[in-house]
Amino acid sequence: MLKKYLLVGLLILLSGCAFVHKIDVQQGNVVEEKALNQLALGMSSQQVKMILGTPLVQDVFHANRWDYYYSMHQQGELQKNSLITLYFDDKGLKDLVGENAPKLKKSTAIEPVQRKLEPIL
Repeated sequence: MLKKYLLVGLLILLSGCAFVHKIDVQQGNVVEEKALNQLALGMSSQQVKMILGTPLVQDVFHANRWDYYYSMHQQGELQKNSLITLYFDDKGLKDLVGENAPKLKKSTAIEPVQRKLEPIL
């Protein structure tokens, strides 16, 4: 009788191991085409951050390069991944490289006027 209960208990435990649930995992920055189309040559790094958000990777050795990586794993298998790399120089955004990356156009935005504020007493 005891062997019968042990066998049933063992079968129940082992049957639970066969059904392993794997969660969906999203990692990185979701960069939409609409946001990429807003980028223009010469944009400052702050303007780019306002549009795309903080990059996933900011390389210490290459401060002028930002990488926006995204991956989606479903049931433990890679379903989608993308990498967008932005390059800056002293004048602002210089280049955009990646899958379906649009060509950068020249910026038509007017730079904000820097004003010196006087303290109010």
